[in-house]
Amino acid sequence: MSYTPSVDQERLAQLASQYLGNTPVTGDVIFFADEGERLSHASWQLSQKDQRRLQESGFKSALLELLDDLISHRASQHQANLCQGVVNIEKNQLNIQWLPLEEAQMLRNQRKAS
Repeated sequence: MSYTPSVDQERLAQLASQYLGNTPVTGDVIFFADEGERLSHASWQLSQKDQRRLQESGFKSALLELLDDLISHRASQHQANLCQGVVNIEKNQLNIQWLPLEEAQMLRNQRKAS
């Protein structure tokens, strides 16, 4: 199967509709993969209340699993910036942006500092 960028967004939309509903959550998830092209870690930039809500609903685990799948698929299709990016959560919408490593690290560091 060839790579189609809209598939990433479609799968995120399915995940949002399944887990977020009308949940008013706002924040970012900055993620990175290891050299084996598997998700290695994610930095959750959300309030404690929102993080707890997403953990209890199963959303956090489902998102991490989806990100791992997307990374693997992008790797198999030789896509650029396949190992890191950010998922923006705005109310019940999810948007993904694949970033160069330096940009993702800078974003993570900026968010930690604020």
